[in-house]
Amino acid sequence: MLATQLAGALEYSLATGALEQLPAIIDATVQPATAILGAPVQSVIVTDAAGRVLYRRPAADPAPPAPEALADGAVVSAAADRVRFTAPVLLRPLALSAAASVPRPLGAVAVELSVAIAQARWHRGLAWDLGLVLLTFAGAAGLAHGTGRRLSGAIRRIATAIERIKGGDFAVRVQPTDRHELGRCRTG
Repeated sequence: MLATQLAGALEYSLATGALEQLPAIIDATVQPATAILGAPVQSVIVTDAAGRVLYRRPAADPAPPAPEALADGAVVSAAADRVRFTAPVLLRPLALSAAASVPRPLGAVAVELSVAIAQARWHRGLAWDLGLVLLTFAGAAGLAHGTGRRLSGAIRRIATAIERIKGGDFAVRVQPTDRHELGRCRTG
């Protein structure tokens, strides 16, 4: 998606030959996307229609991320760490008539992302979310168990008192301990 955004943003510069604008356009597109994606952009390469490199960011090969930058000490090889996305830069002329105009290829943009940091954040977030779900489930199960025992105990005491009344013991009493319907039922 970042490569597609860049391709649309670079259309004017490549069509008019304003190559000096490429660094500003690329930085303005890459910086917010990096913050949103959480994956650092390792390189951006813009080529013309003939495949010649017009712009390369950074100018030299970037160093792989330091192991301490990765969560949980995960070390990932440079080849497994990077994902490359490409998109064509097309000139889409305005069509003032009903005839459809054909887009003209101006070049291509390739974006290489480092995914190790994003994956480490995702794994850490997954573990945290899973822990919260398990804690919530355990709390709900404990609450349900306690409520069930409390209700079944009250019903058991009432049933025992009813059995004793059936047997002729009219002096039996069940002590009210709750103020809900079962508590009122026990007071008679």
